[in-house]
Parts: sequence; structure tokens; C-alpha cells
Amino acid sequence: MTARELPAGRPACGARPAGAQGRHTRRPKTDLQLVREALEFADEHGVEAAAARAGVAYCTVYRWRERRRLSGGAWPTDADVAAWRVEDAAADAHRAAHRRWERRALARRGPLTVDPIGTVRRLRALLALGHRYADIAAVTGHQPAFLGAVAAGRRRRANVDTADLVRAAYDQLSMSVGPSERTRTYARNRGWAPPLAWDDQAIDDPAARPNRGRGHRLPILDEIAVHRAMHGDDVHLLPPERAEVVRRLTAAGLSSAEIAARLRTTQRSVVRHRSADTRRTA
Repeated sequence: MTARELPAGRPACGARPAGAQGRHTRRPKTDLQLVREALEFADEHGVEAAAARAGVAYCTVYRWRERRRLSGGAWPTDADVAAWRVEDAAADAHRAAHRRWERRALARRGPLTVDPIGTVRRLRALLALGHRYADIAAVTGHQPAFLGAVAAGRRRRANVDTADLVRAAYDQLSMSVGPSERTRTYARNRGWAPPLAWDDQAIDDPAARPNRGRGHRLPILDEIAVHRAMHGDDVHLLPPERAEVVRRLTAAGLSSAEIAARLRTTQRSVVRHRSADTRRTA
């Protein structure tokens, strides 16, 4: 019987059987006799019973039997156990060295992870400008998929190095408009604020909110879309952006008919936007 032939309901490979009491599930560190007894017991009573008796996973006993079969029945030898002990000692030394490095890094730099809110806001702000994940990844060195997971809020903590790299990319890209109109639309539809809505001292504060100007509940205006609409381009506008175009064209002296022609809408819609703007400023 192989590991794939286990009946349904038995623990998966790596699971500890009942009564394992925290024993090592991959291989015994010291006891050669344990392996030999487990294999003998498995030949007489089955692998499941041998695994429960030895306190290891079922797949471990299957793996032992396979190695014994491939070695012609001479496995395990004293040399095999000696090699295990060397490997285990090296692994223990590596883990100890890593723990020492973590303690030194913590004392030198503080926590190794930080609240991801500032990193998330910076990524979203760059997306609101039209910078794609690939553009940001070219600056940070991370994979676009990883940046997408961070921007979506699927990371509970952010590595300090990642936060620093995203901050540097934000400083480099936040003063230029990205090439992707699709990315701007994606961010705008989710209400993600651009860099101008964030104060540099508040962007890392979880309690801070973006400065959206008048009408805090309205989404941030896409200045590029507003500018194109004012010149007669056929672009998709959110209601606040359409109202802003009407306000600016009215201030420029255009009539309601001229504005309606540019926006490809009705004069009644233009008059309604004008009336709403008058009520807000009254």
C-alpha cells in the first residue's frame, strides 16, 4: 500500500496521530532502534498501528519502508543515523543563528514589520495617478502581484524594507501622471485618493482621512478627465466631475447650450448642475 492508497478519513501526510505527544514527525533524531522497531511492527500489524506506536505521521513510516525496500533491506544503518544527527545539528545551528540575527535587528532597527496603512495608501495614491503595478514594481523591485495584494489590504503587516521601498517610489512618482487611463479609472471607482489629498505627515496615521476638499463624501476628481471634457473629448465622468466641468465652463462664460454640446448632454442637465452649485455656494 502506498500513501495515495490510504482510505478516506485518515490524517493527511504530516499530521500527527493521536498520542503523538509532540514527537518529531519527519524522522527520529537519535533512536535508530525506534526506526527498526517501527518497521518490524509495521510488517506485522500495519503502517497505521506502527505510526501511532512510534508517534510519527503515517507518511513517515511509508517513507521508511520505501527507503528500506530501495536499499535491499539494509536500511537504516548506523551510518544513516549518524548522517541524520549531523544534519539535525546543522539545522539547529542555522535556526539559532537566525534567532540571534532577529534579536540584533530588532535592537538595531526596532520592529521588523509595521502597520501597512501608509504603504497601502501610497500604493493606492500612485494608482489614482495612473501608475500601473508594473511601473511601481520597476522602482521597488517587488513583483506586481505582491504590490497588488498589499494595495488590496490583504497584508496584516508590512515589512520595514517594503515600506521604505514603497515610500521611495511614492516620492519619485507622486509628482507625475502615470500612463494608464484604465488604472486611473480603476482607482477612482474605488474612491482611492491621489497624492494631493494626503498630507505627508498624516498619510501613515490610521486615523487620518484624505482631504477631498468641498463635499468630503464625494470621490476625488480626475483632473485629466475634467480637462479633456472641457475641451470636448468624449470621456466618462462621475457626477462630481461633470458638475465641476459645468462650473468651470460657466465661469469661462459659456452658455448652457454650449456646455451641453461639449458634454453631449441636455441643457436641463446643465441647468440642474448650475442650480446645485449655486445652492452649495449660497
